Amino acid sequence: MFIWIGTATKLLPALGFCPRRGEIPKELGQLHSLVFLNLYGANLTGEIPAELGQLPNLKVLDLSFNNLWGKIPGELGQIQGIEYLALSRNALEGHYDRKANFWSLF
Repeated sequence: MFIWIGTATKLLPALGFCPRRGEIPKELGQLHSLVFLNLYGANLTGEIPAELGQLPNLKVLDLSFNNLWGKIPGELGQIQGIEYLALSRNALEGHYDRKANFWSLF
């Protein structure tokens, strides 16, 4: 399984962060150049950290097919340029409150 993390200039598998289970580290919210974050099917548990809403350059966020639960953080709506958001196949409550050009809750 590969976890893909990308910036505007690079797309690389993040083999150093390849959790087989556990929570999404809130420290990911400090990676301000992050453009692409795919944690699809990574066996993650817990809640989505509100700190992910502090990623101003994020275009793609895929957290689908995990074991995440709780409310969808309202802070995700602060990501201005998000183009794709996938949260399906989790036990999440609420909705994504953002009027974006394109978004998906597949």
